[in-house]
Amino acid sequence: MTELQNKLLTDKELIAIVNKAPDEIECADAYKHFLESLAELVTNHFGGDVVSVSMPVDESLVQYRCDSCGKTCDGVTGEIRPIEECVDLFERLDPGSTVPHGECFDCGAFVYAVPHIDGEWIAKIAHNECVPSDGWVYNEFDPDIDWNQEEPCRDGKCTS
Repeated sequence: MTELQNKLLTDKELIAIVNKAPDEIECADAYKHFLESLAELVTNHFGGDVVSVSMPVDESLVQYRCDSCGKTCDGVTGEIRPIEECVDLFERLDPGSTVPHGECFDCGAFVYAVPHIDGEWIAKIAHNECVPSDGWVYNEFDPDIDWNQEEPCRDGKCTS
């Protein structure tokens, strides 16, 4: 067998290969592992922790968000009070309004399901101390979640 020469790939060529993955990787399990590796690569260089990668048909993808404090959760038992246990439920809801999933343990406001787009693979990334306080590269994605922790300038005078 003859020894093959090494290929030299530029940064843009590597990115082009990654862009071909959705069309080239036909097995769902293989594609999920590819996305897990890709999410790990992104978080290793830009901060954050990979929580999960969800297939398009994965119903565990549904998240819930508090209508008042904005806290999000997966709806796991203990994170939110079930709707059946909410006090004065009918006094707090307007006729014809969306029925909440439950109640936020932190502030007591209603928690609603956050709709997701069917047919999309989703990498769930958690914030960690490696993400800069301005939210950095993550700012333009999932705009409902704000990772910008920088304090605004007071009186138009920034001290930094």
